[in-house]
Amino acid sequence: MEGRRTETRTVPGAKVVTPLEAAERNEATEAKAAGARGTGPGPDPAPTRPTSGPLLSPEQGERLTSGLEHALVGFVDSPERSLTDADFLLDETVAQLTDALATRRRELRAGWQHRDADTERQRVLLLDYRDLVRRLLGA
Repeated sequence: MEGRRTETRTVPGAKVVTPLEAAERNEATEAKAAGARGTGPGPDPAPTRPTSGPLLSPEQGERLTSGLEHALVGFVDSPERSLTDADFLLDETVAQLTDALATRRRELRAGWQHRDADTERQRVLLLDYRDLVRRLLGA
Protein backbone atom coordinates (compact mmCIF):
# COMPACT_ATOMS: atom_id res chain seq x y z
CA MET A 1 0.00 0.00 0.00
CA GLU A 2 3.01 2.21 -0.31
CA GLY A 3 2.29 5.46 -2.07
CA ARG A 4 -1.43 5.29 -1.38
CA ARG A 5 -2.91 8.52 -0.07
CA THR A 6 -5.89 8.96 2.12
CA GLU A 7 -7.75 12.20 1.76
CA THR A 8 -9.12 13.74 4.91
CA ARG A 9 -11.97 16.17 4.58
CA THR A 10 -13.17 18.49 7.26
CA VAL A 11 -16.13 20.77 7.43
CA PRO A 12 -15.03 24.38 7.90
CA GLY A 13 -15.65 25.43 11.49
CA ALA A 14 -16.27 21.85 12.66
CA LYS A 15 -14.71 20.88 15.96
CA VAL A 16 -12.78 17.63 16.19
CA VAL A 17 -14.03 15.62 19.17
CA THR A 18 -11.50 13.50 21.03
CA PRO A 19 -12.49 10.10 22.45
CA LEU A 20 -12.30 11.53 25.97
CA GLU A 21 -14.64 14.40 25.07
CA ALA A 22 -17.03 11.89 23.52
CA ALA A 23 -16.97 9.83 26.72
CA GLU A 24 -17.68 12.94 28.80
CA ARG A 25 -20.60 13.87 26.54
CA ASN A 26 -21.97 10.34 26.80
CA GLU A 27 -21.70 10.52 30.59
CA ALA A 28 -23.53 13.87 30.66
CA THR A 29 -26.25 12.59 28.31
CA GLU A 30 -26.79 9.49 30.47
CA ALA A 31 -27.03 11.61 33.62
CA LYS A 32 -29.52 13.97 31.97
CA ALA A 33 -31.64 11.06 30.72
CA ALA A 34 -31.58 9.42 34.14
CA GLY A 35 -32.77 12.66 35.72
CA ALA A 36 -35.61 12.96 33.23
CA ARG A 37 -36.77 9.39 33.93
CA GLY A 38 -36.38 9.84 37.66
CA THR A 39 -34.23 6.74 37.87
CA GLY A 40 -30.57 6.07 37.44
CA PRO A 41 -29.12 4.14 34.54
CA GLY A 42 -28.92 1.05 36.74
CA PRO A 43 -26.20 -0.31 38.94
CA ASP A 44 -22.73 1.03 38.33
CA PRO A 45 -20.99 -1.63 36.27
CA ALA A 46 -17.57 -0.32 37.27
CA PRO A 47 -17.45 0.83 40.86
CA THR A 48 -14.26 2.72 41.50
CA ARG A 49 -12.75 4.70 44.31
CA PRO A 50 -13.71 8.35 44.44
CA THR A 51 -11.24 10.47 42.53
CA SER A 52 -11.89 13.63 44.51
CA GLY A 53 -10.88 14.54 48.00
CA PRO A 54 -7.54 14.19 49.73
CA LEU A 55 -5.09 11.47 48.75
CA LEU A 56 -3.99 11.04 52.35
CA SER A 57 -6.15 10.02 55.28
CA PRO A 58 -7.47 12.78 57.56
CA GLU A 59 -5.15 11.51 60.29
CA GLN A 60 -2.09 11.73 58.02
CA GLY A 61 -3.07 15.21 56.86
CA GLU A 62 -3.69 16.40 60.42
CA ARG A 63 -0.34 15.05 61.65
CA LEU A 64 1.58 16.71 58.81
CA THR A 65 -0.31 20.00 59.17
CA SER A 66 0.20 20.00 62.93
CA GLY A 67 3.92 19.37 62.49
CA LEU A 68 4.21 22.26 60.07
CA GLU A 69 2.30 24.57 62.42
CA HIS A 70 4.69 23.55 65.21
CA ALA A 71 7.67 24.42 62.97
CA LEU A 72 6.15 27.82 62.15
CA VAL A 73 5.48 28.65 65.80
CA GLY A 74 9.02 27.64 66.78
CA PHE A 75 10.67 29.85 64.16
CA VAL A 76 11.22 32.83 66.48
CA ASP A 77 13.12 30.75 69.03
CA SER A 78 14.97 28.49 66.59
CA PRO A 79 14.82 29.34 62.88
CA GLU A 80 17.23 26.58 61.84
CA ARG A 81 15.32 23.95 63.81
CA SER A 82 12.04 25.14 62.24
CA LEU A 83 13.51 24.88 58.75
CA THR A 84 14.92 21.42 59.49
CA ASP A 85 11.51 20.29 60.78
CA ALA A 86 9.72 21.78 57.76
CA ASP A 87 12.15 20.06 55.39
CA PHE A 88 11.59 16.73 57.14
CA LEU A 89 7.80 17.21 56.93
CA LEU A 90 8.03 17.95 53.22
CA ASP A 91 10.04 14.77 52.67
CA GLU A 92 7.50 12.79 54.67
CA THR A 93 4.58 14.37 52.78
CA VAL A 94 6.15 13.56 49.40
CA ALA A 95 6.81 9.96 50.49
CA GLN A 96 3.24 9.46 51.71
CA LEU A 97 1.75 11.03 48.58
CA THR A 98 4.01 8.88 46.40
CA ASP A 99 2.79 5.76 48.21
CA ALA A 100 -0.85 6.85 47.88
CA LEU A 101 -0.44 7.55 44.15
CA ALA A 102 1.31 4.23 43.56
CA THR A 103 -1.57 2.44 45.28
CA ARG A 104 -4.16 4.33 43.22
CA ARG A 105 -2.25 3.61 40.01
CA ARG A 106 -2.20 -0.13 40.81
CA GLU A 107 -5.96 -0.03 41.43
CA LEU A 108 -6.59 1.71 38.12
CA ARG A 109 -4.35 -0.69 36.19
CA ALA A 110 -5.98 -3.71 37.79
CA GLY A 111 -9.31 -2.46 36.49
CA TRP A 112 -8.35 -2.64 32.82
CA GLN A 113 -5.56 -5.19 32.56
CA HIS A 114 -8.04 -8.04 32.89
CA ARG A 115 -9.13 -9.46 29.57
CA ASP A 116 -12.76 -9.40 30.72
CA ALA A 117 -12.94 -5.62 31.25
CA ASP A 118 -15.86 -4.38 29.17
CA THR A 119 -15.89 -1.10 27.28
CA GLU A 120 -18.05 0.66 29.88
CA ARG A 121 -15.62 -0.23 32.66
CA GLN A 122 -12.73 0.94 30.51
CA ARG A 123 -14.53 4.24 29.85
CA VAL A 124 -15.11 4.83 33.57
CA LEU A 125 -11.48 3.99 34.32
CA LEU A 126 -10.31 6.43 31.66
CA LEU A 127 -12.37 9.14 33.34
CA ASP A 128 -10.80 8.16 36.68
CA TYR A 129 -7.34 8.57 35.15
CA ARG A 130 -8.34 11.98 33.81
CA ASP A 131 -9.72 13.08 37.18
CA LEU A 132 -6.60 11.95 39.02
CA VAL A 133 -4.28 13.80 36.63
CA ARG A 134 -6.44 16.94 36.92
CA ARG A 135 -6.26 16.72 40.72
CA LEU A 136 -2.49 16.45 40.59
CA LEU A 137 -2.30 19.47 38.31
CA GLY A 138 -4.69 21.47 40.47
CA ALA A 139 -7.21 21.76 37.65
